[in-house]
Amino acid sequence: AAVRAVVGLAYKEAAASAPDALRHFLPIVVPVAFLGREDAEAAPRELFQQVWDDAAGSTQAGVRVYAGELAALIKEALLAPAWALRRMAAKAAWAWVGAM
Repeated sequence: AAVRAVVGLAYKEAAASAPDALRHFLPIVVPVAFLGREDAEAAPRELFQQVWDDAAGSTQAGVRVYAGELAALIKEALLAPAWALRRMAAKAAWAWVGAM
């Protein structure tokens, strides 16, 4: 959980201090933030929610724009050996379907 919180904080700070530079990485950042919003731990979940809100706008818009990237990341996470990641992926898949 601590590593996920650090990643979330890094994304959040990059978005705040260098939004133009981060824009090129949105196809990577946005799906990770979408998945991270489902973390069981509050600290990383809240950080990734902030990143998602800043980068994607609305849930429907973000899901529509990054549908392919989200599907690929969710599929990869569902196959991960770590239960925490698979749990996050299942919840993200549910949220993704609900937003479509």
